[in-house]
Amino acid sequence: MNKVFSEYATSTAFCVQLSKNQCNTLLRLDEHVGEPSDCHAVTVGTLKGLDARGFVAWERDVSGRANKFLGLTDAGRLVAQLLREAGLTVESTNTLSVLRRIDWEAA
Repeated sequence: MNKVFSEYATSTAFCVQLSKNQCNTLLRLDEHVGEPSDCHAVTVGTLKGLDARGFVAWERDVSGRANKFLGLTDAGRLVAQLLREAGLTVESTNTLSVLRRIDWEAA
């Protein structure tokens, strides 16, 4: 069981509300194996929001600080599947900021 997702889902008003960037990140991470740093369009801020919902996981040290990115949780993979079921793709969820980061990294 994913304790973070469980706490998020059992709050008084459970609703999966994601920004376009968060949708894009979930879809990218679901397609991409490895560190998020390999996905140039992924930002730490977006990952923090997904972490707060229990959709991504980090290896943590004894003080609770994130050390290593572990990828999507089962809940994150399921949400990515739901996004695809709704017809969303990485391309359809790209924002100007995502495209700029990709262009900047390619240069």
